[in-house]
Amino acid sequence: MILSFVLYLVILLGLGLYAARFIKSLKGFLLADRSMGPFVTAMSAEASAMSGWLLIAVPARAFTYGLSAIWVGMACVMGDAVSWLAVSRRLRRQTERLRALTLPEYFEKRFAKEGGYAVQLVATLGIMVFMLIYLWAQFVAAGKAMSAILDFVDYSEATLLAAVIIIVYTLLGGFRAVAWTDFLQGFMMLLALTMLPLICLANVGGWSSLMGHLSQVSSEMPGTASSNLDHWFAGLTGLVLFTFLFEDAGVGVGYVGQPQLCARYMAVRKVSHLKTAFMVSVCWNLLAVSGAVLLGLTAHYWYRFVAGAGGTVESRLDSALVFNVEQVLPMMARQVLDPWVAGILVSATLAAIMSSADSFLLSAASSMTRDVYQRIFRQQASERELLKISRVVTVGLGTGALMLALSTDPWDPEATVYQLVLYAWGGLSACFTAPLVMALFYRKMTRAGCLAGILTGAGTSLVWRNVEFLSSVAYELIPSVIVSGCAIWLVSRLTWSGDPESH
Repeated sequence: MILSFVLYLVILLGLGLYAARFIKSLKGFLLADRSMGPFVTAMSAEASAMSGWLLIAVPARAFTYGLSAIWVGMACVMGDAVSWLAVSRRLRRQTERLRALTLPEYFEKRFAKEGGYAVQLVATLGIMVFMLIYLWAQFVAAGKAMSAILDFVDYSEATLLAAVIIIVYTLLGGFRAVAWTDFLQGFMMLLALTMLPLICLANVGGWSSLMGHLSQVSSEMPGTASSNLDHWFAGLTGLVLFTFLFEDAGVGVGYVGQPQLCARYMAVRKVSHLKTAFMVSVCWNLLAVSGAVLLGLTAHYWYRFVAGAGGTVESRLDSALVFNVEQVLPMMARQVLDPWVAGILVSATLAAIMSSADSFLLSAASSMTRDVYQRIFRQQASERELLKISRVVTVGLGTGALMLALSTDPWDPEATVYQLVLYAWGGLSACFTAPLVMALFYRKMTRAGCLAGILTGAGTSLVWRNVEFLSSVAYELIPSVIVSGCAIWLVSRLTWSGDPESH
C-alpha cells in the first residue's frame, strides 16, 4: 500500500515540474493563459471546491449522524449548479473584457476610479484571512489522513510532509500544474467514492441489510448521536432542525463567489466550454457526495457489527474520538481492499486535500501579487519579477498555514476538518457572494456599495462566528450574505449618480 501511495506523490511532483516549462508570464501562472478545456476545468473546480472536507468530514458526519448527512451533499450539488449557471459565463466574459486576472482586480476594474485601489486591497485582505483558515483546515486534514496511511509517521510529521509536497508543486507550475493535478485528483476522488462504498455495501449484505442494522443501532442507543442513524432528518424537530438544515443550506449558498472557483471559470478556453463543464461537474458532484455518505454508513456498520467493540473506532460515537472518525476512508480501505488497491484509493484522500490546498495557495498568491504588490507598489514590475513575488507569497502563506496546523491538537473537537472548513467557507462567501452576484446583475451598484458589501459581510461573519448565542442558533454564512447584500443596495442607492460610467 505504501509503495502505490508514494508513487502517486511522485506523479504529482512530476506534473508540477512539467507544467513549469509552460510558465512564461503572470497570466500563465495565475490562469494558465485562459487555455483550460471543459473537462479539466470541471474536474479542477470540483476537486478544489470539495477538498478534504468531502473525503474526511462528510463520511465522518454520516458515520456519526446517519442518513441526515445527505442534505449537506444535496446543498453542495444545488449550490454548485447555480454558480455554474448564474455566474460562470458572465464572469468569464467580463474578466476577459476588463483584462482582470483575479476576483479583487475584477471588482476594482468593474468599479474603476482613477488612482483608487481600496476595493482591490480590501478584497485581497479578505481572501488572505479566510484562505489562511482554509489552508489550515486542509493541512490538518492532510496530517490526519497521512498518519492513518503511514504507520511510521505521527500527525506532525505527516502534516509537514503533505504541506511540503503541496507547496512545491504549486510553486513550480502555477495554475497549470494545479489544474492538471486537480484533474487527476478529481478522478481519484470519484474512484474512491464510488468503488470503496460499493465494495463495503456488498460486504455488509446490501442496502436492506445495512438499513436494518442501522435501525437496530438507533433503537439500542437512545439519546446518543447514533439514535437516529436511519432517519433522514436525524430525528430533529423545531429550532434544532432549523439550525441543522440552515447550516447545510449555507454550504450550498457559499458556492457562489468562492475565489478558487471563480478562477476556474476565468481560465476556461472558450465561453462555450462552460456548458460541458457544468454537466460534468453536476454528474461528478452527485456521484461523489452520495458515495461519501454511503461510505460513512457502511463504515458504521462495519466497525459496530464486524470489527466489534474492539474495532479501530469505538462504538460509543458520542465520545471524544473525533480524530478516529475522520479517518474513516483510509481505515476502511485498509480493512476491505488488497493493499495495492487500498494504497491507490487512499491516495484519493490526500488528493482531495491537495487539490484544495493548492487552489487556495494560488488564489491568495495571485491576489497578493497582482492586487497589492503590482497595483500599489510596483505598477511597472516585469513579468519575471511578478512571478518571483507570486512564488515568495506561495511559500510564505503555506508556511503560515503549516504552523497553524502543527499547533493544532488533532483530538480537539473544535478543530475538526468539518468545523474549520465551515469557518473559511463562510468567511469567503460573506466577503464575495453578494458583491459578485450584484456586480454581475445589478447595474446601479456603485464602488462604495461594493466596498460596503465586502466589509460588512466579512465583519458579520467574524462577529457571528465568535458570539456563542448567534453561532449556536444558525450558521453565519447566510446571515452574512444577507447583510452584505443589504449594505450594497443601501450604499449604492445613496451614492448612485445616474451615470453608470462614473461607478
